[in-house]
Amino acid sequence: QRDTLFPYTTLFRSLAPEVLARLHLADGEVKVILHDPRRDVVLEIEPASWMVLRQADGTRDLDALCLAAARSGLYRGEADLRALLEGLAEAGVLVDGIPQPAPPAPVDAPARDERRPLEPLPGYRFACDGNGSCCRTYGSVTFTRPEALRARVTAERMTLPLPADEAFTPLSGGDPESWALAVAQVEGRCLFLEGDGLCGLHRRDGALAKPFPCRFYPAMLVDDGVAVRVSALPECSCVYASAERPSEDAAPLVDPGARTLAELGPQATVVHVPDPVPLSPMRAGSVAALRAFSAALVDALDGTQDAAAVAWGLAAHIEARGLEGATVDAAVAPPRDEALPWLSALGARAREVAGVEATWRGGSDRSRAVAAWIAEALADPPWPLEATDPAAEAFYLRSLAHGHRLAVEGRPLSHGLRDRATRILAARAMARRGAPVEPQDARWPLAPLEAAMRNLRLSPYADSVA
Repeated sequence: QRDTLFPYTTLFRSLAPEVLARLHLADGEVKVILHDPRRDVVLEIEPASWMVLRQADGTRDLDALCLAAARSGLYRGEADLRALLEGLAEAGVLVDGIPQPAPPAPVDAPARDERRPLEPLPGYRFACDGNGSCCRTYGSVTFTRPEALRARVTAERMTLPLPADEAFTPLSGGDPESWALAVAQVEGRCLFLEGDGLCGLHRRDGALAKPFPCRFYPAMLVDDGVAVRVSALPECSCVYASAERPSEDAAPLVDPGARTLAELGPQATVVHVPDPVPLSPMRAGSVAALRAFSAALVDALDGTQDAAAVAWGLAAHIEARGLEGATVDAAVAPPRDEALPWLSALGARAREVAGVEATWRGGSDRSRAVAAWIAEALADPPWPLEATDPAAEAFYLRSLAHGHRLAVEGRPLSHGLRDRATRILAARAMARRGAPVEPQDARWPLAPLEAAMRNLRLSPYADSVA
């Protein structure tokens, strides 16, 4: 008797295109984690179940799926297969039938203009410290199919805990023909990161052996209609170290010979500033005004100001009067009764995420430890939270302002500024709490915090604060 969830006459379901499937080796156990960012669902399945799930491409009914699993040596009975897919369907990570194209966006994204000139962050040069923090921080290290093929060839000269030819999953969804792939994680780090913190692909075959995102990191590109701003993602300690004291090996964020977007190549992802720019729930401004505001803020921040006060004061000014007159002189230290709800919301989100991460990440996983550190630091943050490294906080805001980061995150600029003031305060609480994950984290706690906002899904906390 077939139930109504998967009737005999219907096509089986496939993994939703938004779902991220990642292969992990945690505490010696191989597992597959499914993350649905739409609803913040995290599920753990066995590798064998993942191999079966990849056969469910939306074109097979139950009998055909059983046959495909049997041919692959993965068949464990119809009841087991039914239970797997019904559980995933109940969790909402499957869709019906052959994937349909997504509906068009209400407003078309601006066309990529390859002629757009590049505007790098003034005076900034970057040098990697070789610590490998970024390779142990992000849940998705992306390869194209040709890059993955080349990595598999290089990996034949490496000793890996997982076979390289089985270590890639589609970047999103379950499409076996996906052009973009994500490599497996070993205790939260890239499979190809070796014990000394260096990339095994780079070591054996040079920088070009790494996938493009790794070679391009930490540069971020934002097109504001006049130029493509080149800024640094402030998510790694070496980004801050480079700002404080550039080494002899420091170099521009992108090829110094590149003058236009075209010269960076088609793989360089560009984000576009919306026009008009949402400034607050009741105000909008022009991109030209945003460019002037960003340039003035980059020039004025020199490390002598309280960056949290600057961000909080600018938010209040923009809500009241827009961008006109919005300068560092508007700095106002966040009042305790206004800042604590933001810190509490971030702390609650961190505790929730830390609890989930602890259920499946290994004990030596950097991301698991960072989540716990943030949650503990914000459980009862001391007040006032005074700056411990004004120069690093000023660089943080300068990099964000130059790259128009607060204008491209889907929130009004004023809300984004309060969010960043909260992150600065949270990093101060982390410094006061101590017990950093690694020595460089004690020096620049903003780096692991900022990375966790993206990698560990902490950033939605700000949507819960009015």
